[in-house]
Amino acid sequence: MANLTIVMYHSVSATVDPYTVSPQAFRQQIEFIANTYPVVRLKDVSRQAQRDDGRNVVITFDDAFADFLESALPVLAERSIPSTLFVPTAHLGGWNSWDRETPAIAPKRIMSTQEMCRLCATGLVDVGSHTVDHRNMRGLSSIDMHTQAAVSKRFLEDALDAPIEMFSYPYGQRDNFSSGTSKVLSEAGYPADVAENLLHRARRLVDHSRQDRGALRLAGCQGSFGLRVAIERRSAAPPLGEDAMNAERALIKGELSGFYDRIAREYHQVHYLATTSYSPLKQRQRYIEEMIDELHLPRGARILDVGCGPGELVLHLLQQGYEAAGIDISDGMVSEAAATIRASGFPNFAAVSVGDIEKLAFEDGAFDVVIASGVIEYQKDDREALLEMRRVLTRNGHVILNVTNRYSYITLSENLYKRVKKVRVIRRALAVLRRWIVQEGQLTEIPNNRTHAPRQFDRDLRKYDFHKVTHNFFRFSPLPVPLDSLFPATCRAIGRWMERFSRRPLGILGGGYLVMARKGS
Repeated sequence: MANLTIVMYHSVSATVDPYTVSPQAFRQQIEFIANTYPVVRLKDVSRQAQRDDGRNVVITFDDAFADFLESALPVLAERSIPSTLFVPTAHLGGWNSWDRETPAIAPKRIMSTQEMCRLCATGLVDVGSHTVDHRNMRGLSSIDMHTQAAVSKRFLEDALDAPIEMFSYPYGQRDNFSSGTSKVLSEAGYPADVAENLLHRARRLVDHSRQDRGALRLAGCQGSFGLRVAIERRSAAPPLGEDAMNAERALIKGELSGFYDRIAREYHQVHYLATTSYSPLKQRQRYIEEMIDELHLPRGARILDVGCGPGELVLHLLQQGYEAAGIDISDGMVSEAAATIRASGFPNFAAVSVGDIEKLAFEDGAFDVVIASGVIEYQKDDREALLEMRRVLTRNGHVILNVTNRYSYITLSENLYKRVKKVRVIRRALAVLRRWIVQEGQLTEIPNNRTHAPRQFDRDLRKYDFHKVTHNFFRFSPLPVPLDSLFPATCRAIGRWMERFSRRPLGILGGGYLVMARKGS
């Protein structure tokens, strides 16, 4: 393919900023391109590199902005024009926070994981990585570069059930990538870089239709292609916005969000809706409800459920007359929660949204109680979450927190199981055994989480001026993981009986630790 032009877009909307083209101008450009040049898929370029079909055009979109669905896809679909979407995985369901220090660039919503998956099902859109959290690859260590490339690749492959072979460097200037970044990307599993092979072949596309007579800018990329030619306005590149999350925090949040996006409905059904005799998560919710009852709060008290999951606790709080709100890092869980609450007598309820425990989007002193069950243990550390919860609490407000008990044999066996099941032969044997005993072959995948020593966690809370009021242990089983899943009926019955130890010394056997603490004045 001797003559190749790769046309890059970011946003297509009525917003005016340096990286946005209007819907009218976009339609004119696409009509011009379609009437003048063959449009090919980016992923096919390397396979066609030895052919000379004249000038060919590839169309790409960086950042996965939600306006692609509304303004770009319909125009492309009219002519069956393929395109490639480059996704910063940790920002799915969020916004372009890396641009927040650049006033000239407007905040824009980024599509959710579910929207991305539906988009790919059209057959017109291919997906590549745009790192985890839109970092400048050139400024990172080799380890951080590998994290950005490998984690985003794995997340997209899990979400789409398809190989990811394309990578686009954020910011796209020549100094944003190097031979070092190319080596790291190859080690992360992307095909060999062919940028140098395509560099001398790329030709500029005459911009007949751009309303502002945009300039052409070279932008480096990696994968089964090498060079993109971007239509940009004549303006200086924006300064690099430093994202608050470092690569490791973004890795954790991105993987967690993707995991719960994929299983939101199943999670709700298995842990809350199923009519089993004992569910640790339903038991945990019952303890949380009892703790709130012990506070004797007035009707209308404001309660925030961080990590609200499918919304069952928020629904209960609303039914008790409290002013409740919920956030969750998973777009899928937020959708499940909204559906649960609206179908249960609150049709106009809207106080549930995607959110991050380390960046709570609420004013200081907004809530009387903040609940975070099964959330803090998935953060890189406790500090940011505890500070944020303290900030949004009223004076003498309360937190209710759930962490994993490090000393429970359930936790110890679960951690061992996570290591053992990585061995393919053992994993297959466990699946066969499970299928033979309980007619189920699926082994549950559990996201990695930190564990806590209960007494030490109590002491750590005091460092942030939280003073323990009461606690409950929960999640009991007579058998360790994964044997508990092989004999579920027996383990559920005995586990329910063992809940009587929840506030007694033998409670330390429970896998979960739930604590309520009061904020100091």
